Amino acid sequence: MKGFTLLEIVVSVLLVGGALIVIVGLIPTSVTSLKKAENIQAATLYATEVLEDARRVDFRADAANRWWKRTVEINRISFLVQREIYAVDEGDPPRLYDVVVKVSWKPQPVPVELRSRVYQP
Repeated sequence: MKGFTLLEIVVSVLLVGGALIVIVGLIPTSVTSLKKAENIQAATLYATEVLEDARRVDFRADAANRWWKRTVEINRISFLVQREIYAVDEGDPPRLYDVVVKVSWKPQPVPVELRSRVYQP
């Protein structure tokens, strides 16, 4: 007996078709994951920049700039950025601060949050 039977051909076509459907279905999932990772990276980089701003030598955490909130647009996504600075020591002015930066956006359920302790000589 030479060649393939009709049953063998139908089974192989169904297997190849099923594999193609799974592969094509993974493409939107990977694009969504890539966009989410890009947004998390942008939020983390911006939060790092805000955190490093508070680490500058000439930065003074007075009552006017210990807390702020602003909206920043990156890659057509609106990010809400909040920075809070808490004095740790009792000096006047304090020299040791905790800096907390939170970046949130929709539809991300959990914000990116960075914390650091800063000493101002």
